[in-house]
Amino acid sequence: MALIGLFGGSFNPPHEGHMNINATAHKALGLSEVWMMVALGNPLKAPASYAPFDHRLEMCRIMVEEHGLTEIVTPTDIERRIQANQTADVLKSIKEMHPQHHFIWIMGADNLADFHRWSRWQFVMDNIPIAVLARPGKDDDALNSEAARYGASIQIQNPRDLATVSHGWCFIDHHQSLDVSASSILAKLRAGERNVDGLNPKIQDYILSNGLYGISDVAAKAEIVAPHGKKRPKAPRP
Repeated sequence: MALIGLFGGSFNPPHEGHMNINATAHKALGLSEVWMMVALGNPLKAPASYAPFDHRLEMCRIMVEEHGLTEIVTPTDIERRIQANQTADVLKSIKEMHPQHHFIWIMGADNLADFHRWSRWQFVMDNIPIAVLARPGKDDDALNSEAARYGASIQIQNPRDLATVSHGWCFIDHHQSLDVSASSILAKLRAGERNVDGLNPKIQDYILSNGLYGISDVAAKAEIVAPHGKKRPKAPRP
């Protein structure tokens, strides 16, 4: 039985903070692999704020390659294939599709702070182990959240113990978390700033070359292939 971490997100765009979570979770939890699940959309965010799904998936593949993590992190379009964007529905489908694996849901502390706003969030907490990774400025809100109170009796101290339980959650704070967000990165790009901290140069070039988020730059000359152009080799689908 493989131990798989499920890291879902908009990745709009993917940044160094996301890769930090991938690498940290893989090590702290003793995972076989992390499935980086690109979301169709976040019901709590405006649809118009998203880059098209194929572009976000391609940027995730570029990030994984740039960090040399292709052996342990797999960007996947599983949410699009099952046509679900509610976490509860996605997790139910994945567990039914892959009964041979043990899954752990991965999220940042900022998500735990708002978890009670998610659809059927109690179902998620009651049906899958959850690893919550510290995020700068978000930890107190997370640990004092409605979700943390709901799950007080199933909080686990040792991250590796998540591999042996059907549900429960662990707060992981023994890592160097990065203070970076997709919204701040996009704000800086729209303001004309380039080489933004937390944004991989190849992702910046990809955004500019494809005019994503209404941002373009004729000076962007990186050889980035759009999803509907010549195809790059894709990672195997989970």
